[in-house]
Amino acid sequence: AGARAGARAGARAGARAAGWRPVAEARPLAVVTGASTGIGRELAFCAARDGCDLLICADEARIEEAARELRGLGARVDVAQAGLSAEEGVEALWAA
Repeated sequence: AGARAGARAGARAGARAAGWRPVAEARPLAVVTGASTGIGRELAFCAARDGCDLLICADEARIEEAARELRGLGARVDVAQAGLSAEEGVEALWAA
């Protein structure tokens, strides 16, 4: 029994190191479009400061810069660089 408990603890530590959180520690998720500039960017930063993890989307390469800054606030951030005016962009966001 002791060996199994130790193995479970080791598996949990590895999962946490990979960014996984148990349901009890789950944070709210905010999906923010247009997050590379302006109001969308500010909304993403407000959500991160309020304890949300994020899925951010914009069609500009600057979205990666925003993601780095948001991660600096402790948020887990997934990025979809896509324009939502076309179906392909919406599919890219959905896939993220």
